[in-house]
Amino acid sequence: MNEDTKKKILIVDDDVEFTNRFSERVEASGLHAVVAVTGKEALDYLTEHEVSFIVLDFVMPEMDGYTFYHILKHDMRKNIPTVILTNMAGTQDADDLEVFIKSETNLDELIGKIKSRVDELSNVK
Repeated sequence: MNEDTKKKILIVDDDVEFTNRFSERVEASGLHAVVAVTGKEALDYLTEHEVSFIVLDFVMPEMDGYTFYHILKHDMRKNIPTVILTNMAGTQDADDLEVFIKSETNLDELIGKIKSRVDELSNVK
């Protein structure tokens, strides 16, 4: 993985307003944001590109976040750190996914976790 790949964050969410705001904050933190608005678009992207982290919406049309993650892990055999976003309070972490409540107030905390994980992975070399 080259240095650019290590800093690439894939945001998979059909809420365009949210992805615009979140990707701007990701970029401002020094990471590179790539946005896909459907699970299929994200899977297609991942067949050709590498990313170091995925931020994934739980509820999307056509393919929900868990279905996407299952395909990523089991069919594509990719082991990319992933956090799933939801508007539903009380959703539990599952299938080694960390669940994060989607809100403006915790985006900085989420970006901090992403940066920590990306830094951790880059030091593992």
